[in-house]
Amino acid sequence: MHKRSSILPRNFFIYFLMVFIFGSCGSGNRLDVDVSDIKVKLEIKRFDQDLKNAFKKGENEVLKLQEAYPDFFELFNTSLISIGHSTDSGYYGRLKEFIDYYLVKEAFAEVEKKFSSNSYINEKLSEAFKHYKYYYPDNNIPTIIAYISGFNLSVATTGDIIAISLEKYLGSDYELYKSMGLNNYSIPNMKKERIAPDCMQAFAYKVFPMEEKKGNLLEHIIYQGKILYFVEAMMPNESESLIMGYSEKQIQWCKENEKNMWNYLLDYKQLFVSDMMTIKKYIGEGPFTINFSKQSPGKAGIWIGWQIVRKYMESNPETSFQELMKNNDYQSILNSSGYNP
Repeated sequence: MHKRSSILPRNFFIYFLMVFIFGSCGSGNRLDVDVSDIKVKLEIKRFDQDLKNAFKKGENEVLKLQEAYPDFFELFNTSLISIGHSTDSGYYGRLKEFIDYYLVKEAFAEVEKKFSSNSYINEKLSEAFKHYKYYYPDNNIPTIIAYISGFNLSVATTGDIIAISLEKYLGSDYELYKSMGLNNYSIPNMKKERIAPDCMQAFAYKVFPMEEKKGNLLEHIIYQGKILYFVEAMMPNESESLIMGYSEKQIQWCKENEKNMWNYLLDYKQLFVSDMMTIKKYIGEGPFTINFSKQSPGKAGIWIGWQIVRKYMESNPETSFQELMKNNDYQSILNSSGYNP
């Protein structure tokens, strides 16, 4: 930490006593709501399997997938693997090149072994969307589509569809990840446990977009904090480390260094900078957050934003979850939070 004094451990006992007791299940967690009576019919469609089977039968069978996947087929072609529209000249040849590429072949084979069943994804996402229905009972549940992108995007969403690139979740011990030259800080999150948090985060970005794309750092970290609070609300029984995409050791570092990180942002007048290069130093993926410490995890500014939002909801128990998600007055959220680690 630049120009900061030595770091003192956080007093966990006092921290947990301060959590506002508001949960409907008596747990002390206001997000621990009862969803036992909420029914969710989640549909998981296996485009990866359907594409592989259709490809074996030829071009006409592949083109029939447009009928089975009317809102996804051309999105897959044009945006997710970027081979052009199915009506373009040479489309099928480019699709063949994609499917025959050795990494894609490996992806199909490994996904078939590790995701032969939809049960894990169904269980986790069904539980998450029960919570979504609790807060937004009139909203529709998106269709879940599993596909293979050639190790491109992890999750893509239109709002009505959430598309999961399964080869991005084969396990942090999957040998091919290392040989592909992927960043060491990315590989630990390439496991099936990350599927539901990644899906709910991507879904939140689509449903609750940031209105001002070129805001200052304060606006960015609190917006991102709201997104994480959304994921936490959808998955209240999951660990903070899983929701954040950190190891337990990284979470511990953030808790022990929370005060110093916040003081750094204040002392160096970083909260109101609007330069995106500077902002990305705090919220972008990376091995560490460069302006804090080489021992820090990446995107630690987002973790700070999450704590501000948590504190805001703790300090304002009359504010509903839905009201929080509609509130884009980020300065007001900070002011009303009383955040002062």
